[in-house]
Amino acid sequence: MKVSYAMSTISECCICLSPYEDGVELRELPCNHHFHCGCIDKWLHINATCPLCKFNIIKSNNNGGEV
Repeated sequence: MKVSYAMSTISECCICLSPYEDGVELRELPCNHHFHCGCIDKWLHINATCPLCKFNIIKSNNNGGEV
């Protein structure tokens, strides 16, 4: 799911450590963590887990969850 920065309470992407800017699109994982779309897309090609809580995205996807 994509959300805008205004909806996020976290001020920076934990993958690239860059601050979120107004109007930037973020991707929300099923565990409710937010990241820059490009950052998390690259991350998920290598790792199938959330970089913050290690939530397994593949298991969530098989149960009808949204990435």
